[in-house]
Formats: sequence, C-alpha cells, structure tokens
Amino acid sequence: MKRVLYLSVFMCCGLGAVVAGSQKRPDVRKLYAEFTQEETTDTAAQGILELARKDLHAREYLVQKLPSIIRGRPSGRVWLNAVRLAGALKAVETVPALTQALSRGPTGGTLTLGEYMRLETDAVGKALADIGDPSVPALATVLRQGDHPMRQRATLILLNIETAAARKALSEHLPDERDLEIRDLIEHELKGGGRPS
Repeated sequence: MKRVLYLSVFMCCGLGAVVAGSQKRPDVRKLYAEFTQEETTDTAAQGILELARKDLHAREYLVQKLPSIIRGRPSGRVWLNAVRLAGALKAVETVPALTQALSRGPTGGTLTLGEYMRLETDAVGKALADIGDPSVPALATVLRQGDHPMRQRATLILLNIETAAARKALSEHLPDERDLEIRDLIEHELKGGGRPS
C-alpha cells in the first residue's frame, strides 16, 4: 500500500514538473521584435521588463541590444522605452550610449523646480541616475569636457545618484567649474542644502 502511495505522489510531482516546464515563457526575441515597433513598443517594454527581471539570459540579450537603439534612434517611443529600460534594469552596458545621448537635451515642457531637480522630464538623466555609481566616471568626464547644458545635466544626475562616488566627482570638479550657476548648485548641495521636493 505504501508503495502505491509513494508511486502516486512521485507521478503527481513528476507530472507537475513536466507541466510547469512546458508552460510557455515569453520569448525574448519575439518581445524584442515587438519592442522595436512604434505601435507595440509600450506593451512589449512592460513584458520585456518583467521577463528580464526574472530571466538572466533574457536580460543579457536585451542589454546587449539597448545601446544600439539608444544611439541609433534620436526620438520616438521605442527610443524612450529603451532609455527607460536601461535605467530600470540598471544596465551598465548602456552608460556610454546614454552619456552620448545627453547631447540631445531633455524632453518635456513646463515643469516645476522640484521636477527639474528630480529629472522627471529627463529620461536619459533619470536612467543614468538609476544606474548609479557605474555612471559616475562618464558623468565626471562630461563635467570636465561638456558644454554648459551638458555640465548642468551631469551635475543634476550626480546629485540624484546621491552616493559618495557622486559627491566626490562633484567636489573634485568644483574648483574647475567656471559657470556660477552650476558652481553655486554644487556648493549648495555639498554643504547639505537639500533639493526642492
């Protein structure tokens, strides 16, 4: 009798494993194809994010593709979703492409000072801030070599990263900053002035 019970339990567990293994997981390549189309990108982006958070292979596949989209498409929903996914997945592989995209300027219209400081209309800046410390060396280079708008964005991004590495990059840059507005912002923040919320 015990053998029959054990056999029944074994078969049920085995059958459950077969059923679970045969359930279809979303195909990352199919989702990616949908992601690259303006009409289906928003839905596919959500599916890709969920899949990439659970499946390391799907994440690797995606983060290898994102830099070319970020570099190659100057605007549109596909580009915006690629930038947002880069930040949401903290995809270090996208930092060079995102840093290059800083030259395009932020998106958005009228906003409050708090929204501006929190990068709410700057998808590229928000993605770099979400990636965090791996973005700091590239942003430090922008502080040294960028024009005024890029240095200002790099400053805001570093302030949003809020780590020791980001603060160090700002404090090392401060003596060389020639724009009074950027200089004042850095000094204020390094003294613990706090940003508008």
